[in-house]
Amino acid sequence: MRVWMDASMFFRVIDTVLGFFGKLLSGSFLADIFKAKIEDVLDHSVVIRLIRGFFRIFITLRRSFFKTAYENSGFVMLMNSFSALILGSFVGQRLAGALGIEPERPNKLNWLPTAILFTGIASLGVASFFFPIRLALIGAAVFVAAIIAFACPELCIIGIAAAAPFLPTMTLAVALGYCFACFVFKLLTNSSYSPDIDLTGYMIIIYAVAGIFVGATSLSPSSSINIVMLTTLFMSSHILIVILINSRKKLDFMLFAFCTSAAVTGLIGLYQKVSGMVDQTWVDKELFEEVQLRIYSTFQNPNVYGAYLLLAIPMCLVMAYMARKWYAKVYYSAISVLLLYNLGFTYSRGCYLALAVGLLIFILFTERRLIAVFVAGVIALPFVIPASMLARLLSITNLEDSSTSFRIYIWQATLRILKDYWFAGLGQGIEAYNVVYPLYSFSNVPAPHSHNLYLQVFVETGIWGLLIFLSLLIAFFNTQARLFIKTRNAKLKIFLAAIMAAACAFLFQGVFDYVFYNYRVMLTFFVFTGMAGSMVSIRMRSDFT
Repeated sequence: MRVWMDASMFFRVIDTVLGFFGKLLSGSFLADIFKAKIEDVLDHSVVIRLIRGFFRIFITLRRSFFKTAYENSGFVMLMNSFSALILGSFVGQRLAGALGIEPERPNKLNWLPTAILFTGIASLGVASFFFPIRLALIGAAVFVAAIIAFACPELCIIGIAAAAPFLPTMTLAVALGYCFACFVFKLLTNSSYSPDIDLTGYMIIIYAVAGIFVGATSLSPSSSINIVMLTTLFMSSHILIVILINSRKKLDFMLFAFCTSAAVTGLIGLYQKVSGMVDQTWVDKELFEEVQLRIYSTFQNPNVYGAYLLLAIPMCLVMAYMARKWYAKVYYSAISVLLLYNLGFTYSRGCYLALAVGLLIFILFTERRLIAVFVAGVIALPFVIPASMLARLLSITNLEDSSTSFRIYIWQATLRILKDYWFAGLGQGIEAYNVVYPLYSFSNVPAPHSHNLYLQVFVETGIWGLLIFLSLLIAFFNTQARLFIKTRNAKLKIFLAAIMAAACAFLFQGVFDYVFYNYRVMLTFFVFTGMAGSMVSIRMRSDFT
């Protein structure tokens, strides 16, 4: 096959075209950013040096004041005893072993934490007589989870990543805030924890600061500041993962949890397809008679679920490739097939195209000779996919489809808004957007957002926010690409190529929809970038130092 493709005129033409564009882009500004050494950016950026200086002061305080006054306090001794009690249990030891953690034990384990623990359990037992048993069990689970999270923040962030598709937004925000507080406590009291932030993490901090300034001048300041706090918290999951998931054992455990969580959403989606018990709001039966339903699993919107699957499917596929045991390969392969089935029945046209773009980028990173096979597959696609999916895909340019025509009207209105608010933006959140949008709308088309990730960031945060956001994305791809170029490990190259392809697919879908409108999807994206950043940090530290 390879010999045939090398000798074919079709492949040689493709190779020549790609080579031309490669030479054209090699001298561009964008290429210079990607070729820049991250160490130079970190060392010479004034803003990043200021952030680093803040953390140095933080560590200095920990080593001076907290070492003498705080670490010897009864509160810290009690909390450390709690940690030892939890991590010393059978379940705690198994979890610590799975994560490769060696729990610290205090010199003397006193009776007080055990008494408090059993008092809490007894109180919950008494509460079950006054409240429904369901609430008592939830309270007991939260109580135990809070103690485990304090003892091991790594488990907390892994649990949040796995729970993202299922829990309400504010529950996730509270859990993430608690996880962040547990990490800060560990940072203050445990010298084994350190704030080793990657370049993407620094850009997240800068973007958050810019969001606060924009929010203060917003048309709806209180709402915008609240949204800035929420989005900053969810984006900070990247930073927590890079810092806390600092070994291959921890990362493997988190990848397993992430894929297993995706499998549960797939089973829910499968049930919706088989049972037909779904909301019919998303089905245009006049234009698409073949489409009987669209599944959305736990996301209430098939397009939102499709965006989530653009991250989950490549991760499961690459885990199937990297797994050493045959049963692990079968497990991840089965999840991949299930999620692909779910993506098909979301009938999300943008996600169909985004998946194809991701696959093409993956081929370009790994084996360019497969481009001919990719093109042949695209040509054969109309003959193998169901008619209902083909009809949805071909309708993307049909202006009679309300979804397509409405998007065009909304994009035009957003561009009109940008003519007046391009510099400072409106402020984050749909409330500020909806204050202005009716004044610029076309044909009275309603819109909660601009249906475009980049337009929405632009209109909310202005030109500076957009530039920082794009720099954040470039920093992420820069980090991944550097290790991809540097490593000789074939499996690691495949992993990095899949990560970059999945991120590109997700961001391509952002052209057709505001993929961060659902905050759980935003959290999932930054969990995804965090796991990718953790892999880079682990491999750069172990292979090149």
